[in-house]
Amino acid sequence: MNTKGRHYLALGTALLFAGNWAVADTLADIKANGSSNANSNVSTTSELGVATQLTARDAIRSLARRAGLVIIYDSRKIREQVQVEIDPNATPKQALEQVLAGMDLQLEPVGTRTFAITQKVAAPPPQTSTLVPVLAAANFTDTIIVTGVSASTAPLGHETSVVEIDQDTIQLLSETKASDVIFDLPQTLASFSSANTTLLGATSGLNLADLRGLGPERTQVLVNGRRRTPMAGGNVTVFAVDLTTLPHEFVRQVEILDYSQAVSIGPEAVTGSINMVLDTQTDGLETGFRYGLSEKGDFEQKSAYLKWGNGFAGERGHIFGAVEFASEEGLLGADRAESSSPYGFAINGQKTSEEGADFVPGFSGSVITPDGLIAALVLDNGQRISAGQVLPNQLLTPDGGLEPYEARLDQFYNWSSRQSRILPNERLLAVGAIEYELTPQTDVYAELHLGLGRTNVQTSPIPAVGSGGPDPISGDGIRISLDSPIVPDAIRDEITLFAGDQVDSIVLSKRLVALGNRQGKVDRSYVEFIAGGEKRTEGPTSYSGYYRFGQTTTDMTQYNLVSRSRLAIALDPDLCAATLGCVTANPFLSGGLDAAADYLRATSEPNRLTVTEHEFYADVATELDLKWGKSASLLAGISWRHNEVDTDRPSSNADILTLARVTGYDGTEEQTDLFARFTLPLISDRAFISEFRVGGGGRIVHSDVSGWSENAEAFADWEILEGLSLRGVASYGERPPNLSELYLQAPGQGSVAFDPCSGLDPSEESVIVENCLAVGPLGVNSGYVSSGYLVTIPFLGNPDLEPETNYNWRTDLIVEPHALFGWEGGRSRLRLSYTDLMIKGIFDLPAVNILDECYGSVNLSSEYCGTSTLTGEPYIVRNPANDELVSYSYPLINQHEAEWKGLDFEARMTQRTSSLGPIDRVWATALHTHILEAEVSWAGTLTGSAAYPRDRTLVSAGFDIGRHEFAVQGQRRGEVRTAESEVDLARIGTYTTYDLAWRSQLSENARLTATVNNLTDEAPQIAAFTDGLNVLAEHYDLIGRRFSIELEYKF
Repeated sequence: MNTKGRHYLALGTALLFAGNWAVADTLADIKANGSSNANSNVSTTSELGVATQLTARDAIRSLARRAGLVIIYDSRKIREQVQVEIDPNATPKQALEQVLAGMDLQLEPVGTRTFAITQKVAAPPPQTSTLVPVLAAANFTDTIIVTGVSASTAPLGHETSVVEIDQDTIQLLSETKASDVIFDLPQTLASFSSANTTLLGATSGLNLADLRGLGPERTQVLVNGRRRTPMAGGNVTVFAVDLTTLPHEFVRQVEILDYSQAVSIGPEAVTGSINMVLDTQTDGLETGFRYGLSEKGDFEQKSAYLKWGNGFAGERGHIFGAVEFASEEGLLGADRAESSSPYGFAINGQKTSEEGADFVPGFSGSVITPDGLIAALVLDNGQRISAGQVLPNQLLTPDGGLEPYEARLDQFYNWSSRQSRILPNERLLAVGAIEYELTPQTDVYAELHLGLGRTNVQTSPIPAVGSGGPDPISGDGIRISLDSPIVPDAIRDEITLFAGDQVDSIVLSKRLVALGNRQGKVDRSYVEFIAGGEKRTEGPTSYSGYYRFGQTTTDMTQYNLVSRSRLAIALDPDLCAATLGCVTANPFLSGGLDAAADYLRATSEPNRLTVTEHEFYADVATELDLKWGKSASLLAGISWRHNEVDTDRPSSNADILTLARVTGYDGTEEQTDLFARFTLPLISDRAFISEFRVGGGGRIVHSDVSGWSENAEAFADWEILEGLSLRGVASYGERPPNLSELYLQAPGQGSVAFDPCSGLDPSEESVIVENCLAVGPLGVNSGYVSSGYLVTIPFLGNPDLEPETNYNWRTDLIVEPHALFGWEGGRSRLRLSYTDLMIKGIFDLPAVNILDECYGSVNLSSEYCGTSTLTGEPYIVRNPANDELVSYSYPLINQHEAEWKGLDFEARMTQRTSSLGPIDRVWATALHTHILEAEVSWAGTLTGSAAYPRDRTLVSAGFDIGRHEFAVQGQRRGEVRTAESEVDLARIGTYTTYDLAWRSQLSENARLTATVNNLTDEAPQIAAFTDGLNVLAEHYDLIGRRFSIELEYKF
């Protein structure tokens, strides 16, 4: 072991066992701990009716679990209470209420089977509605503990900055999947969603969380406080948890921490974490059905769920099971006027980039049309030359002739109308959970999560492209001998006239509309199993641990493609006549492939991507009494994880033309984390210092592939007055490469490449000439001239990557007016946060031409002249028989930097009232993010660009009248630009949508919800510089006004 390794191991050991002597934070920073000051005792009863001494928090945890409730409370209030007698004959909930009554506390409902412990106040007006206000059920305590659930489901990280969205909010606003909830938040970016992944192959349909827009790989998604196994995207380094796999109907609340949680959770949480807390505390049987439809009669959404839970063993245990099915219809480009045809700039009917051009439909279409064009010529000596170098006319005409490219509208193909713009999705998800209280101090639990999902993709008919693809001569195009009888005489004569009589064959690019639209199917599945437990001692120490197994699979199958071998046969009339079932194809004639379509059609074998994780986790938490009468806390733990990724790419797929090629990942990794966090309360009950705490922590990580990385943080928390506090957090982190970044092997497409060794003058004195003529695998013979073959350019992972480094500063100012000014009957909260995040050494492909870098280096000393650590093969490969360049690979390297600075504002209010007639309660909430700076080294300033608007706002408000609740939500996206251009069409103006919801408690067991989304039918603005997409559907609502209704019933 090297010196650095010994240093990290010693530090990790010290952190892990520091519980014997260190001080630390309230366990709510990571989880509910169920321990407290030993002097705060209450009496409870055992199963035999004998009184047992427990700490206050142990009693609350035990009773809440038995009652099947989720309890949220301020641990400082519980710590100060005295002993309370409990009636041994009371039910668990009655006993819990008795404990609190003796402390002058009470239970206040804030959600389904969820209660907050608050100070007892004068009886408020009766609240007849059981509904929870939209985004208003946030926890307004400062130090939050959640009990009544598995310990690891508690709020994570620095709880004063948690943004929470509860189950009733999600259902009320008819969000159909967990990703909808996340993408609505101002802090997030829909970088990968059902609206922008159509052309990304195996990535199609993935919905990935991306806080601050700095990449899904830097946002950690958790379920019940534990990491979830990621999906391999099959497209370069796309590798993250698919939000679509999370059970929407069973999410009790979503907790978002939008700044670094690398110490608390893991090094992947560079920009923060999103924790999906599932509702597994249901008692009895409950079912629900939902149906939605757009005003245009499309985008149909259907879902149904069934869940059941029950206590056993005298309410010491609880079992839960649930299943959910949901389907969501997609949209094609033709379904909306804004996406039916790709807009482009034109003057007098010709595409142009000149100033003053009109922005009109069709002119960003594809030049690969059903008629086709000549892409390349192949000479008798094997040389491949671009047709544009010698032919004045390249475009085929329907009558078998050629014409020049003049950028006319009829020379472009409308690819957009027949292509999926919002992908459809079907999913079947199931959750099972069991938990059991072995003793009042010991809990065990197990969970099983299963899911199947399918995304169907439609794209425009096959563009057989001769300028790119795996074949070094024809790419993915159609190669035909010039002597073939199917070549029209007019075309043969024109080629001979301009290129001479040495042309052997031609390569066509052509849209194969005879086969219909390309179809794809991406099937995803996952399984997660967790088993663990928690042990609390008679003192302030607790232990917890679990084992987790997770596996995700992605299968991608493609349809309506073309068999290369059958196409070659069908293009040869004599060979076709001798082949059973063959039908001759003639790509030069209009409709010349129609009869042969069934013979040519091919379906790919599924490409499978599998990710597997085994994880063992353990921690210890304790509290220590300090000399100045305070209690300090420590959490220390260890986790070990075995990660594996595997790709199956059937070799038979090599015969398929224009196949969407899947990135492969094959490899394993073992990772060990050691971590500890502490808080030290220093001062309290002073003038302008209600309480002042400091704390910090560290996490060291060792990977058997990428080595060591470290993360550290420190914070100060100053409660100036009750209801007014200031908090600052500084952190340093290192994110090691994940499996995709280590083991990426993207096959790459064949492309035209400039060979620096072609056509050199041997007498010239230069580094390039010297290197090119050097003896060895990178050298060429004197007089070498490239034949112009297409060169494959793969992308590779890199086990030698250094960890990315990140620096994060966060400041929060929190005001709770109800506490500060003593308002009664309601709660309120204001939070202003400043975040400054910088990332260095970002993994990316080199921003240079590695051929130039290699051959321009002295004595071929560039690293790109060497071999890949991943494959053991040279980065640059030549054919030793003819010196031709075969491939050159781009490895991931530590290269770029990024910085994000911004402000977040949160305001929440809920108020009971008796002065507004029949209205029982009013509430409002607002979330706003203002970006001060978003800058990346590879693109410069992104602030105000389409993905980084300066301002985003989410506002909700509503009121309750008896059994009815009414809510409205507004979302606003500030003005953005699509390009650095003075053209007005490069600007998208402010965009605002409103949603309206009504919910009624029809009876004690039935509830009905009706919703209108995009109430004003706000259409997205068509903008330039969007690659023909016209609208950015991942950011703006392409669907339009839509309606939904949901009925829930509890038996």
